[in-house]
This record gives sequence, structure tokens and C-alpha cells, in this order.
Amino acid sequence: MDTTRVAEQQIAGLQISPSTLAAIERQLKHVTISDDDQLFGLIHIRPINGYDVSFIVGREGKTVVVTIGGVIPSEQQKGLADSLEKIGIVAALRGATGV
Repeated sequence: MDTTRVAEQQIAGLQISPSTLAAIERQLKHVTISDDDQLFGLIHIRPINGYDVSFIVGREGKTVVVTIGGVIPSEQQKGLADSLEKIGIVAALRGATGV
């Protein structure tokens, strides 16, 4: 499990508790890919514990790595989805991976 700098800032700004963050991470570890995910290219967006979590799934050697790219309150999710469509997948991937 990894997070981008943007996700870390959002988590801190929203004052997401360590227990809520642990629950989000646990959900992503146990169910890495779900039918509930909205997909924008390689970016997944999933509602978890009242937040919409954007993430990508990759590999590091034989290990599956989930990188959280953003966390926003669920009611703002439509705005995130619309933004991803407008800016295009390449720019979104750059932001999600911190490249």
C-alpha cells in the first residue's frame, strides 16, 4: 500500500482518523479490484467509509501494490469523475502516481 503526496495532504486536510485510514487500506488489500469501482483508464475510484478513494493497482516484482492517489468525501465524487474525463487520462495518471 502506498499513497501519493496529494493523497497524504487530502487525508491530513480532511483529518481522516488513523482507524478510518486503516479500514480503507484493509478494504483495498482484501478486495483490490471490485465491481463497485468506477474506472478511468487505470485509475479506480471506489466509495469506502464515506470517502471516494482513487487508486491505481500495479506490481513491484511479484508484489501487488495499490497506490492511493486521492481521498475526497463521497458527495464530491461526481466532480472528481467529471474532472478526470475533462483533463484526460494521461494527466490524471501523472497526478495519481506523482510523476
